[in-house]
Amino acid sequence: MDDKRVIGSTPGSVMVFADIPQDSEGKMLQIKMQSPYEDYATYMTKMVVGDRDVAILYSNLIFISLMMAPLFTELYLFATSDYYKKWMRILIAITVINIIVQLTLQSFNILDFMNMAFVSHGLLTIVIVVVLIMEFNNVRRRKKMDVAFLGIFSVAICAAIDLVRSYMIKVGDLGKYSRVGVFIFGISMVITCINELVQKQVKFAENEKAELISAERLEFQTGY
Repeated sequence: MDDKRVIGSTPGSVMVFADIPQDSEGKMLQIKMQSPYEDYATYMTKMVVGDRDVAILYSNLIFISLMMAPLFTELYLFATSDYYKKWMRILIAITVINIIVQLTLQSFNILDFMNMAFVSHGLLTIVIVVVLIMEFNNVRRRKKMDVAFLGIFSVAICAAIDLVRSYMIKVGDLGKYSRVGVFIFGISMVITCINELVQKQVKFAENEKAELISAERLEFQTGY
């Protein structure tokens, strides 16, 4: 088939399995594949001989990660922002329901993760928009931009890039940039924790100094 799309490329995004016959040693194997879509063509980019279960596990982990991606962000915001706890409860509930439903449908071979990916993408889009609105409001109220904001902002942007890539450019790795965003977010959390520890130590030292000064004044007044 010919590629009829105006934009986008066609690297294969679907993993196809073909059993090798037992008596195929020394023989030539021929594989024919036709695109299941009407608007773009298909071709094989990589062929691997191996265990089907291992490949299926890797493929499923990609979709499970996609389903779980909003949950980590929602739990973080739920724990760090009292103002938006109500909204986070709703989004967390929807995300958990989506995970349970998709796992159930996949387990009973009713629907494949690939057919339900648009639900996870839609939910992730909602979370990205909500997170950006919340974080921008937090920055506006605090009148400053902290490291944690940059971390959560990077997750949202990288996830948005993966969403666009999954529909504009058919790729197998649905979370390539999201992993980068999560890595940046992890670094920002480490920096934030270090800053908080330093601030606590500075405040503790200042309190000890103030108490020492108060004690010295009391002793001076008592001695006088």
